Amino acid sequence: MAKAKAPKPPKPVKAKKEKPVKAKKEKAPRQPKAVKPRVPKVKVKSDLYTVILMLTFFAFVTACVFMYLNNSFHTAYL
Repeated sequence: MAKAKAPKPPKPVKAKKEKPVKAKKEKAPRQPKAVKPRVPKVKVKSDLYTVILMLTFFAFVTACVFMYLNNSFHTAYL
């Protein structure tokens, strides 16, 4: 015959450590934000990019004109 197991004794309950309670800081009452008047924003970057694009275009046109003049000079005096 099998021996009957004796029931295990219950485990003792561990006492939980209590954390100290911190006092809550009082918050200052909220003040309404001041309404700022809307001012249209000026976009400066697009103007800068336009100037760079125009300079690039004129540099390209100038290079093409100089290449044409150089080629025509060499053709005429060879």
